[in-house]
Amino acid sequence: MKKIACVGSRDIDQTMSEMMEEIGSYVVLKGHVLASGNATGSDQAYARGGNKINPENVWLYLPWSKYEAEARVCGNLCLLQADDSESLINLAKRHHGGWDHLTAGSKKLMVRNAAIVSGANLVIAYPNPKKKWGGGTGHGIKIAKELGIKTILLTETTLAEVKAEIDALCD
Repeated sequence: MKKIACVGSRDIDQTMSEMMEEIGSYVVLKGHVLASGNATGSDQAYARGGNKINPENVWLYLPWSKYEAEARVCGNLCLLQADDSESLINLAKRHHGGWDHLTAGSKKLMVRNAAIVSGANLVIAYPNPKKKWGGGTGHGIKIAKELGIKTILLTETTLAEVKAEIDALCD
């Protein structure tokens, strides 16, 4: 079983949502863990797909306990990021240029990004094209790069190519 981090913008259209649901289903169908952040948009689209196959293989990394609680499904593993996780805090901080200006809640979201990506075998990402540096997803992409984790950008690939990368993890 491999951990595949599935992250992306909150701002997605119906076509992208459907693609993400299919990716989420495919990740779990192949027996992998789908790791995401449970935010509206991309995260929840991936999770909907994974939940159709096996909710127990959908791991949701949460910045606080009630975060988007209505989107969770029975069986999802909900992982709450501890405030004292020094290594994740440092990882998140290194990749956010404005760390000292973030609110406490925003810092928790950035630490959550580090947790989603850490330990992943593959990152599938859809950065927000309207935000400089890709928004929070761009932060996760920078972390993946430092950790040497292969990252697939949905802005640059097809569904067939994504599935081929997921299949390659089984080889």
